[in-house]
Amino acid sequence: MALTARERQARRRAKIRSSKEAYVQHLQYERHRKQHQRAAQKEHMTDAEIKEFQLKEKIRIRNYREEQKKKKENIEAINNIISPYKTNQPGGKAVKKTQLTLPKSPRKRLYVIEKLVKNSGLSLKEQAKNHSSAAALPSETK
Repeated sequence: MALTARERQARRRAKIRSSKEAYVQHLQYERHRKQHQRAAQKEHMTDAEIKEFQLKEKIRIRNYREEQKKKKENIEAINNIISPYKTNQPGGKAVKKTQLTLPKSPRKRLYVIEKLVKNSGLSLKEQAKNHSSAAALPSETK
């Protein structure tokens, strides 16, 4: 049975989207085509039609920018949901309590924190031990 126009178009779009490179190229081509189409329309318009066209373009661009802003807000909202606390206050209290119970010695504090991180399944970047050469005597000293 023959495909309907809708099915053919859906198949075509899926084929274009299958390759990222082809999809980007298609979007660029469509952008260029529409830009030339709008410019060609302007050439054959009267002043009143141009004013109306500019108003429609302004509305079209405003709507596009609003959509982009909404998308950005949605992404930011998703990124902000990561915290297990409903507000900042209980999270801050938990951090404060933990800091108060840690050892006062910097060496012991670092050891405890490293163990906690390893036990929780997270990873730490290794820091190079900073040995000061000023503490050692020069090699020429006898």
